[in-house]
Amino acid sequence: MSIQTIKRNKIEVHSLTAGPFQENTFIVVHDSHKITIIDPGVSNTNEEMILKNLIAEINLPVQQILNTHCHIDHVLGNDFCVNSYGAPLYYSAKDEYNLERAIQMSELWSIPYKTSPMATNYIDEGDTVIWGNSGVDIWHVPGHCKGHLAFIDHENRCIFSGDVLFYESIGRIDLPGGDADEIEKSIARLYTLPDDYTIFCGHGQTTNIGHEKKHNPFFKG
Repeated sequence: MSIQTIKRNKIEVHSLTAGPFQENTFIVVHDSHKITIIDPGVSNTNEEMILKNLIAEINLPVQQILNTHCHIDHVLGNDFCVNSYGAPLYYSAKDEYNLERAIQMSELWSIPYKTSPMATNYIDEGDTVIWGNSGVDIWHVPGHCKGHLAFIDHENRCIFSGDVLFYESIGRIDLPGGDADEIEKSIARLYTLPDDYTIFCGHGQTTNIGHEKKHNPFFKG
Protein backbone atom coordinates (compact mmCIF):
# COMPACT_ATOMS: atom_id res chain seq x y z
CA MET A 1 0.00 0.00 0.00
CA SER A 2 1.61 3.23 -1.15
CA ILE A 3 1.10 6.76 0.23
CA GLN A 4 1.81 9.93 -1.71
CA THR A 5 1.40 13.54 -0.58
CA ILE A 6 0.78 16.58 -2.78
CA LYS A 7 0.37 20.17 -1.55
CA ARG A 8 -1.85 22.56 -3.49
CA ASN A 9 -2.14 26.11 -2.12
CA LYS A 10 -4.31 25.74 1.01
CA ILE A 11 -4.75 21.96 1.04
CA GLU A 12 -2.55 18.90 1.47
CA VAL A 13 -3.69 15.71 -0.26
CA HIS A 14 -2.55 12.30 0.93
CA SER A 15 -3.27 9.49 -1.54
CA LEU A 16 -3.42 5.90 -0.28
CA THR A 17 -3.55 3.22 -2.97
CA ALA A 18 -5.47 0.35 -1.43
CA GLY A 19 -7.47 -2.79 -1.99
CA PRO A 20 -7.50 -5.47 -4.67
CA PHE A 21 -8.46 -2.86 -7.30
CA GLN A 22 -5.63 -0.45 -6.35
CA GLU A 23 -8.11 2.33 -5.68
CA ASN A 24 -6.94 5.75 -4.50
CA THR A 25 -8.28 6.85 -1.12
CA PHE A 26 -7.74 10.57 -0.54
CA ILE A 27 -7.16 12.27 2.80
CA VAL A 28 -7.55 16.02 2.23
CA VAL A 29 -6.21 18.32 4.94
CA HIS A 30 -7.67 21.83 4.80
CA ASP A 31 -6.47 25.21 5.98
CA SER A 32 -9.28 25.11 8.55
CA HIS A 33 -7.43 22.23 10.23
CA LYS A 34 -10.01 19.59 9.35
CA ILE A 35 -9.91 16.47 7.18
CA THR A 36 -12.13 15.21 4.37
CA ILE A 37 -11.88 11.54 3.34
CA ILE A 38 -12.76 10.85 -0.31
CA ASP A 39 -13.59 7.33 -1.54
CA PRO A 40 -12.25 5.21 1.33
CA GLY A 41 -11.16 1.96 -0.35
CA VAL A 42 -9.27 0.34 2.53
CA SER A 43 -10.20 -3.32 2.39
CA ASN A 44 -8.54 -5.14 5.28
CA THR A 45 -7.27 -4.64 8.82
CA ASN A 46 -3.75 -3.74 7.70
CA GLU A 47 -4.96 -1.03 5.33
CA GLU A 48 -7.38 0.29 7.92
CA MET A 49 -4.52 0.66 10.42
CA ILE A 50 -2.35 2.47 7.87
CA LEU A 51 -5.21 4.92 7.27
CA LYS A 52 -5.89 5.28 10.98
CA ASN A 53 -2.21 5.87 11.78
CA LEU A 54 -1.93 8.52 9.07
CA ILE A 55 -4.95 10.41 10.42
CA ALA A 56 -3.62 10.05 13.96
CA GLU A 57 -0.30 11.51 12.80
CA ILE A 58 -2.09 14.44 11.13
CA ASN A 59 -4.00 14.81 14.42
CA LEU A 60 -7.00 16.74 13.07
CA PRO A 61 -10.73 15.94 13.17
CA VAL A 62 -12.44 14.26 10.22
CA GLN A 63 -15.10 16.66 8.96
CA GLN A 64 -16.79 14.42 6.36
CA ILE A 65 -16.55 11.38 4.11
CA LEU A 66 -17.38 11.75 0.40
CA ASN A 67 -18.00 9.15 -2.29
CA THR A 68 -17.57 10.17 -5.91
CA HIS A 69 -19.62 7.05 -6.66
CA CYS A 70 -20.57 3.83 -4.93
CA HIS A 71 -18.79 1.04 -6.78
CA ILE A 72 -17.50 -1.47 -4.26
CA ASP A 73 -13.83 -0.48 -4.56
CA HIS A 74 -14.72 3.09 -3.51
CA VAL A 75 -16.91 2.16 -0.52
CA LEU A 76 -14.98 -0.72 1.07
CA GLY A 77 -13.83 1.58 3.87
CA ASN A 78 -17.05 3.53 4.41
CA ASP A 79 -18.07 1.49 7.44
CA PHE A 80 -14.63 1.71 9.03
CA CYS A 81 -14.35 5.47 8.52
CA VAL A 82 -17.87 6.32 9.68
CA ASN A 83 -17.52 4.19 12.80
CA SER A 84 -13.97 5.33 13.56
CA TYR A 85 -14.58 9.05 13.19
CA GLY A 86 -18.34 9.60 13.50
CA ALA A 87 -18.23 11.83 10.44
CA PRO A 88 -21.17 12.29 8.04
CA LEU A 89 -21.18 10.34 4.76
CA TYR A 90 -22.26 11.95 1.49
CA TYR A 91 -22.90 10.56 -2.00
CA SER A 92 -25.46 10.92 -4.80
CA ALA A 93 -28.88 9.32 -4.45
CA LYS A 94 -28.56 8.45 -8.16
CA ASP A 95 -25.78 6.01 -7.30
CA GLU A 96 -27.37 4.20 -4.38
CA TYR A 97 -28.12 1.26 -6.68
CA ASN A 98 -24.38 0.59 -6.76
CA LEU A 99 -24.23 0.63 -2.96
CA GLU A 100 -27.08 -1.89 -2.89
CA ARG A 101 -25.11 -4.12 -5.29
CA ALA A 102 -21.93 -3.99 -3.19
CA ILE A 103 -22.71 -7.14 -1.18
CA GLN A 104 -23.35 -9.07 -4.40
CA MET A 105 -20.12 -7.75 -5.90
CA SER A 106 -18.12 -8.63 -2.80
CA GLU A 107 -19.34 -12.21 -3.10
CA LEU A 108 -18.55 -12.26 -6.82
CA TRP A 109 -15.01 -11.03 -6.25
CA SER A 110 -14.52 -12.88 -2.91
CA ILE A 111 -13.73 -9.59 -1.17
CA PRO A 112 -14.53 -9.11 2.54
CA TYR A 113 -17.00 -6.23 2.83
CA LYS A 114 -18.53 -4.52 5.85
CA THR A 115 -21.84 -3.09 4.67
CA SER A 116 -21.60 0.65 4.16
CA PRO A 117 -23.85 2.93 6.19
CA MET A 118 -26.41 4.87 4.21
CA ALA A 119 -25.72 8.49 3.37
CA THR A 120 -26.15 11.02 6.13
CA ASN A 121 -27.42 13.28 3.35
CA TYR A 122 -27.45 12.98 -0.41
CA ILE A 123 -25.50 15.46 -2.49
CA ASP A 124 -25.71 16.38 -6.15
CA GLU A 125 -24.84 19.12 -8.61
CA GLY A 126 -25.86 22.51 -7.30
CA ASP A 127 -24.92 21.61 -3.74
CA THR A 128 -21.70 22.86 -2.19
CA VAL A 129 -19.46 20.86 0.09
CA ILE A 130 -17.74 23.08 2.64
CA TRP A 131 -14.16 22.21 3.38
CA GLY A 132 -11.50 24.43 4.72
CA ASN A 133 -12.58 28.03 4.55
CA SER A 134 -14.21 27.69 1.13
CA GLY A 135 -16.74 25.63 -0.79
CA VAL A 136 -16.14 22.88 -3.31
CA ASP A 137 -18.34 22.61 -6.39
CA ILE A 138 -20.11 19.35 -7.13
CA TRP A 139 -20.53 18.31 -10.76
CA HIS A 140 -22.70 15.42 -11.90
CA VAL A 141 -20.46 13.58 -14.40
CA PRO A 142 -22.25 10.37 -15.47
CA GLY A 143 -20.93 7.82 -17.93
CA HIS A 144 -18.99 5.47 -15.68
CA CYS A 145 -22.18 5.12 -13.65
CA LYS A 146 -25.42 7.07 -13.25
CA GLY A 147 -24.69 8.98 -10.06
CA HIS A 148 -21.02 9.79 -10.48
CA LEU A 149 -19.86 13.09 -8.97
CA ALA A 150 -16.69 15.11 -9.35
CA PHE A 151 -15.53 17.52 -6.65
CA ILE A 152 -14.02 20.73 -8.06
CA ASP A 153 -11.89 22.89 -5.76
CA HIS A 154 -11.38 26.13 -7.68
CA GLU A 155 -9.43 27.88 -4.94
CA ASN A 156 -6.84 25.10 -4.95
CA ARG A 157 -7.21 24.35 -8.69
CA CYS A 158 -7.85 20.65 -8.44
CA ILE A 159 -10.45 18.00 -9.25
CA PHE A 160 -11.32 14.73 -7.55
CA SER A 161 -12.55 12.92 -10.63
CA GLY A 162 -13.29 9.43 -9.31
CA ASP A 163 -13.45 6.99 -12.23
CA VAL A 164 -14.51 9.31 -15.04
CA LEU A 165 -11.06 10.49 -16.16
CA PHE A 166 -7.67 8.87 -15.53
CA TYR A 167 -4.09 9.54 -16.59
CA GLU A 168 -4.28 8.94 -20.36
CA SER A 169 -7.38 6.80 -19.91
CA ILE A 170 -11.08 6.95 -19.03
CA GLY A 171 -13.46 5.02 -16.79
CA ARG A 172 -15.12 1.78 -17.82
CA ILE A 173 -18.50 2.06 -19.52
CA ASP A 174 -19.36 -1.65 -19.56
CA LEU A 175 -20.70 -1.75 -15.99
CA PRO A 176 -24.36 -1.17 -15.04
CA GLY A 177 -25.15 2.50 -15.60
CA GLY A 178 -22.19 3.03 -17.93
CA ASP A 179 -22.79 5.03 -21.09
CA ALA A 180 -20.27 6.02 -23.80
CA ASP A 181 -22.09 9.17 -24.86
CA GLU A 182 -22.50 10.35 -21.27
CA ILE A 183 -18.86 9.84 -20.32
CA GLU A 184 -17.78 11.74 -23.43
CA LYS A 185 -20.00 14.66 -22.43
CA SER A 186 -18.69 14.52 -18.85
CA ILE A 187 -15.05 14.57 -19.94
CA ALA A 188 -15.71 17.37 -22.44
CA ARG A 189 -17.17 19.36 -19.57
CA LEU A 190 -14.13 18.71 -17.35
CA TYR A 191 -11.96 19.90 -20.23
CA THR A 192 -13.55 23.34 -19.95
CA LEU A 193 -11.56 23.81 -16.73
CA PRO A 194 -8.13 25.48 -16.92
CA ASP A 195 -5.23 23.33 -18.10
CA ASP A 196 -3.34 23.60 -14.80
CA TYR A 197 -6.11 22.02 -12.70
CA THR A 198 -4.69 18.91 -11.01
CA ILE A 199 -6.78 15.75 -11.44
CA PHE A 200 -6.78 13.36 -8.47
CA CYS A 201 -7.99 10.16 -10.14
CA GLY A 202 -9.76 7.20 -8.57
CA HIS A 203 -7.07 4.86 -9.92
CA GLY A 204 -3.56 5.46 -11.18
CA GLN A 205 -1.39 8.54 -11.06
CA THR A 206 -2.30 12.19 -10.70
CA THR A 207 -2.54 14.22 -13.91
CA ASN A 208 -3.90 17.57 -15.09
CA ILE A 209 -6.43 18.90 -17.58
CA GLY A 210 -3.84 20.19 -20.05
CA HIS A 211 -2.03 16.85 -20.25
CA GLU A 212 -5.22 14.89 -20.84
CA LYS A 213 -6.47 17.27 -23.53
CA LYS A 214 -3.24 16.66 -25.45
CA HIS A 215 -2.36 13.06 -24.69
CA ASN A 216 -5.45 11.07 -23.65
CA PRO A 217 -5.90 8.58 -26.54
CA PHE A 218 -9.53 7.89 -25.62
CA PHE A 219 -10.73 11.47 -25.60
CA LYS A 220 -8.69 14.54 -26.55
CA GLY A 221 -9.77 18.14 -26.19
